[in-house]
Amino acid sequence: MKRWTMPLFAACIILSTALVPLAVSARTVELENGLRDHGVCAPVSIARGVCAARGRQGEPLLLAQLLDVRGGYGMLRIDLDSGRCDFAELPVQPNSLNSIFSAMFSRRNRFYAQHSEHFFEYNPEQGKWTFAEPIRSGKMSMSMTEDDRGRIWSISYPDCGITAFDPETQKLQDYGAPFAETFPQYARSVATDDRGWVYIGYGNAAGQIAGFHPESGRTMTVLAEKDRPTPGAGLVFRAEDGNVYGTFGAAIQYRNVREFWHNTPGREWYRLHDGTFEKIHAKPEVPIADILSGTQDFYDLRYPDGRTVEIDIPARRLTTIDRNGKKREISFDYPSQGAHQVSIAALEDGRISGGTSFPMSNFVYDPANDQMMHRNGAVQWNVVLPYRNHLFVAAYLGGYLLDWQVDQPYFMPPRADDADGNPRLLAPPARPHIGRPNALAITPDGRYLLMGGTPHYGLTGGGLAIYDRETSAMRVLTDRQLIPDQSVHALATLPGGRIFGGTTINAGTGGKVKAKEAEFFELDLASGKILRHEVLFPKARTYFSLLPLPDGTLLGVVDGKTLFRFDPAAWEITGKRSLAEFGGVIYQQGPRFFLPHGKFVWLLTRKGVLRLTPETLEVTPALASPVPIEVGGAIADGRIYFGSRGRLYSLPLPE
Repeated sequence: MKRWTMPLFAACIILSTALVPLAVSARTVELENGLRDHGVCAPVSIARGVCAARGRQGEPLLLAQLLDVRGGYGMLRIDLDSGRCDFAELPVQPNSLNSIFSAMFSRRNRFYAQHSEHFFEYNPEQGKWTFAEPIRSGKMSMSMTEDDRGRIWSISYPDCGITAFDPETQKLQDYGAPFAETFPQYARSVATDDRGWVYIGYGNAAGQIAGFHPESGRTMTVLAEKDRPTPGAGLVFRAEDGNVYGTFGAAIQYRNVREFWHNTPGREWYRLHDGTFEKIHAKPEVPIADILSGTQDFYDLRYPDGRTVEIDIPARRLTTIDRNGKKREISFDYPSQGAHQVSIAALEDGRISGGTSFPMSNFVYDPANDQMMHRNGAVQWNVVLPYRNHLFVAAYLGGYLLDWQVDQPYFMPPRADDADGNPRLLAPPARPHIGRPNALAITPDGRYLLMGGTPHYGLTGGGLAIYDRETSAMRVLTDRQLIPDQSVHALATLPGGRIFGGTTINAGTGGKVKAKEAEFFELDLASGKILRHEVLFPKARTYFSLLPLPDGTLLGVVDGKTLFRFDPAAWEITGKRSLAEFGGVIYQQGPRFFLPHGKFVWLLTRKGVLRLTPETLEVTPALASPVPIEVGGAIADGRIYFGSRGRLYSLPLPE
């Protein structure tokens, strides 16, 4: 693994000027097979854990655990007095699929995280990682805490695996996963009492508070199965009186336990101690233990001298304000392979644009001047739909529907809820019925936009949002009005007002799958009613995407590896074939692997680009890519554009 290391405490530059525009020359590089590397779409990272720490001599430090397209990959350390900084690369290969969802800072001046199938300890006094060992239970931590003996407890996804680390002995102990469920468990809070019991608050499909005694292996739960909130999650907090207090709510993200406690009302509260619990009448008025932990938003910057600190990781800028109000700005740098791409499309003017996640950015590549630009996107641009001088966006989290007029000046506020310029939020978000959009289509007359996707966290069955561009009104159909316990994952609109779609049986994140087979359907736009629905492919889980063809038929892909053609007039499948030999089509939350151009449809697969003849479903390998094709796709200036590991690439379109 190639390593990038900054010299220890390399000097950062002290600045008082504003941040420069986020635009850089792409400097395209020609590679083999006609492949062009246009550079990183958004060459920035985010922090998954920011906290105050002390150096060897007690100097005030800021720690920021960094994440890019690879996952969590290292620790940035900044000396607030001198402005010097350094970076310690993670000692193992990061894993973006098993990423950072919690972190904590201990009373012993150590930073802890569990991700990439490993448990980590970082020592700010030495500026290096001092522990990194594999874990068996779970993939990544969802919550962490410190007990009275200084041991670090971590509860992992997806099965509440329990891990304890003893800083004194540098030993890691795995207690397994004692709380079996039929859904992935989001354990967003954990606390220990003064008798050694570990209490876990988890959800999303159904909430629970569970207890575990490490010495005896005993377990307990607070709610009977019939009383569990659905969806919901248990929430637990350690108090200074030695007890743990719990309630039920949403499995939210939080910066630190202190703020989480103050912002959690809770209708019913429980006192937990020594493996027992009792219901209490209201939220207790007790001092909460000052345990420095949080979820992926972990942030706790308190310094003994009272200074306040603000840090902007993507902008590479830090500001300190002392007790007298004097400001000081520090510019720093760090290595980054860029943010993860989530969508790519070609605009009307030939530019390539789309979105990245963590941070949520919009990027634009202009082939005419070989320039890449990125800027605030506010939300995750899951699905992008070019239409004339517009780029419509269906975004996570919450089912946002945005309209960006690409020939007008761009302005996106920090919150998409406030987007009334360009892009513009067309209607209130469609949550909870749509949390993670997967499909976006427009009727041929340009009047109606349709957005489908899976529901909010813990829910089963997504909705369909229908936005009328003439009246600016949006209605959201629920899964009960469509196909219960399923979500719209693919959409196609045909002339004459016919609307077709395909579902997924996948639930919202942390939810429970209830349906057995995905279905194909036709929708009446005026009434919002399903005219007909059918299981075209037994045991299918997801219709990935649908593409209308000029002859009025549809192309589709089921479960990534079955290509089919459907005739709406006869309501029948007129052809199908397997794509397994090509590794199946690429997948992203808003699939764009069908690229029609000329008399062919170019198909993006894991192993390269296929040339598809729609009439016969004949597929021929057309282009091999030296880099994996991960995110697609667009055709512009005679080239096929796609994303891979945070970079934008293109291949020449065959004649």
